[in-house]
Amino acid sequence: MNLIILTTALMTLLVRYLRGDALHNHLVLQTENIFKQAGFETQQECPKQLPDGMLNFVDLLVQRGNCMVCIEVETTARYALTNAAKADQLGLPLIVVCPTRRVQKEVQNKLVRAQVTAGGYPICVLLLSQLNKEVTNCFPYFSTANSQRKNRKINQGDSNEY
Repeated sequence: MNLIILTTALMTLLVRYLRGDALHNHLVLQTENIFKQAGFETQQECPKQLPDGMLNFVDLLVQRGNCMVCIEVETTARYALTNAAKADQLGLPLIVVCPTRRVQKEVQNKLVRAQVTAGGYPICVLLLSQLNKEVTNCFPYFSTANSQRKNRKINQGDSNEY
């Protein structure tokens, strides 16, 4: 039993650090930080069993309450359709994070030509800089912008309240 646990732990660590290059791993970490700041639970290289019985990994799985989203980082458009199919098989929405506008455009074009969705939802393809804004706009109550102070009305006589 201990051998199985040790083997599983080692394989998880190897998969986490050997998958992708340095840019890919950096983007995954930055993406994870954005979602954590918005109050999401995150799991990198999350193993998921597909309906066909195969085991596959999601770069980042984020969840808050009933909201669960697959995040895939694409440094090229090469695996865009494969990752879209994976998210669709899992029945989850997909956000693709790209490092440059060129890669973003290539991924978008590939997905549009194939007319794919993920979990019945349109696939969102964003730059890292766009992701922060989108997460804040889509989940404003969980964002750090609202965690600094409580939103409340200021009484005219109480100028010290925020």
